[in-house]
Amino acid sequence: MNIFLILFFTTKGVGKGTGLGLSTVKATIEEHGGIINVSSSEGHGSKFEICLPLTSQSQHEEVAKLDAVKSKSETTILIIDDEEIVRKTLEQSILSLGYNAITASDGEKGLQAYRDHMDEVELVITDVVMPIMDGRVAVEHMRKIKPELRVVFITGYDNTEISKLKSEKTSTIAKPFSIEGLSHVIHETLESK
Repeated sequence: MNIFLILFFTTKGVGKGTGLGLSTVKATIEEHGGIINVSSSEGHGSKFEICLPLTSQSQHEEVAKLDAVKSKSETTILIIDDEEIVRKTLEQSILSLGYNAITASDGEKGLQAYRDHMDEVELVITDVVMPIMDGRVAVEHMRKIKPELRVVFITGYDNTEISKLKSEKTSTIAKPFSIEGLSHVIHETLESK
């Protein structure tokens, strides 16, 4: 196996927004057949080595691309994510697919939004890990009100953790994802029996 090595580091100080979203990074690397090695030395920082397999595919080869599945009805989706940029991007994506959207910035606000709009909401898209109330707990409360509620969890966890979230009427999608991929997961989840 050929290895392509990427090294990166930060010069930012402690508490200066140096978070790398490591669960997302790890999941993305593993999805591509790679590994991540971490070494750390007090006072000297941390080093992350990302090893990805090289591909023999030509850059000019056409890669099969999914077409987005658009809504055929006035379906309303509740989006819950604590990161504003993710929430707004998801909202714009959902609207561009022809759905209606309601947003909330954490599980507690999401639960309240669901209670306020339970007759409209047919699907909930929620991050798993959030402050105040995480996505799993919020969904548990919502399903006490409406057990057949359909849910899509978005997560940066690895495949093992993702598979634990899947069940009847519940789908998952790993970060990062495309709008086309998300559209297919939404469609399949709404169509599930």
